[in-house]
Amino acid sequence: MKKTLILTAISMLISGQVAAKTWVLTSAESGTDKGNWHITSDQLKIKDRDFSIEQKVLHGGKQEGSKILVIRSKDGLTITLSPTRGMNLLKIEGFGTRMGWDSPVKEVVNPAFINLESRNGLGWLEGFNEMMVRCGYEWTGHPVAADGQIYTLHGKAGNTPASQVEVEVADTAPYEIRIRGLVKESTFKKADLQTMTELRYVPGSNSFSLHDVLTNHADYPHDYQIIYHSNFGTPILEEGARFLAPMSSISPFNDYAKAGLKTWQTYAGPTKGFDEMVFNIQPLAEYLRRREAAGQCAERMGVPIIYADETWNITNWLRAVAGRDTPPARCAYCCESRIEAAFAFASQQGFAWVSSSLLYSRYQPHEVIKTAGETLAAQPGAPGFAYRDFRTDWQAGIDRSKAMELYRQPYCGCVYSESDRYQKQLLRCIKG
Repeated sequence: MKKTLILTAISMLISGQVAAKTWVLTSAESGTDKGNWHITSDQLKIKDRDFSIEQKVLHGGKQEGSKILVIRSKDGLTITLSPTRGMNLLKIEGFGTRMGWDSPVKEVVNPAFINLESRNGLGWLEGFNEMMVRCGYEWTGHPVAADGQIYTLHGKAGNTPASQVEVEVADTAPYEIRIRGLVKESTFKKADLQTMTELRYVPGSNSFSLHDVLTNHADYPHDYQIIYHSNFGTPILEEGARFLAPMSSISPFNDYAKAGLKTWQTYAGPTKGFDEMVFNIQPLAEYLRRREAAGQCAERMGVPIIYADETWNITNWLRAVAGRDTPPARCAYCCESRIEAAFAFASQQGFAWVSSSLLYSRYQPHEVIKTAGETLAAQPGAPGFAYRDFRTDWQAGIDRSKAMELYRQPYCGCVYSESDRYQKQLLRCIKG
């Protein structure tokens, strides 16, 4: 029977738990360190599952003192994690497939031997060999110097030993295994971010999941960044392999990536001198649902609609909003820029008037939209601005959209509002 290997990464998810046995392998708070450790399904008197969990302390070279945690399931997967390196996933093997890649770095490098600021902030590369690395949390990007300090490549999380490591096995079938690790990024006068990572695996299955909860322990709000840096080689990626995903737009990250834009979906074989090509992908699903709803509404009301699919560029928008990415500055810029685009298109097409459905929303910056429209309309030769406070028809609009069975988006649409939405969901889960 053909089996498929599945990887899912889920951030900030809370779920119920059943009775389980728990072992604390590392605890910085209590000074606990079990070192080499091993448990099997036989020792737990589990008869219908065959698995083991083992922690090893490595020796020799730059891996001296590093730890790995290995889950072995006879009829499932072998999963290897590194508590010393931010609970990164080293590799996954099973069902004839290996998830990982062949890095020139062969050892599980202990962060004690890595200077992240070396090579002009590229020291992170000296330990990079994992299938999945958590990048963050104060910083995730390329090396930069700002605010009197160096922000090194991909941050510190992947080179931070876990302060707490626990293994948990459920007492009842299917005997789910949970491996938790606490990764702290705490600096005086800077960040105090703590992330409880958790890997969940049911022995014998062909899938696992990651469930991470990041908490800001500082007295005040603090920005954070996260990348789940997933890395694959053969047999998943090889010459001719293609990347397929529903998306509304694709754009090159830099000038080097422009050269590969036409063939970006297809992987080449090993190529001497080839540097990484990074592309920005805007998911398609939400945009298509909104586009479809607008089309349905226009058709039923007998109103012609013109789609400007090619004008939206998420990369340019994110760059433009940087530095003003919190309300009300972010929302004001977003609405003003859309009104400007509407006026530009109307002038190009010879339309006499411009208005906006944004004037209907109780959640948008109404006065900002009104002022932007009136200012643009006052320019010589510009179309007029048809202003009305459509918020008076708020409930009527909701009732009509429900009667027409139109999709109503649950959030504003930008990545920031989506983050706020999921944060609210998380808080509801925590409160119970």
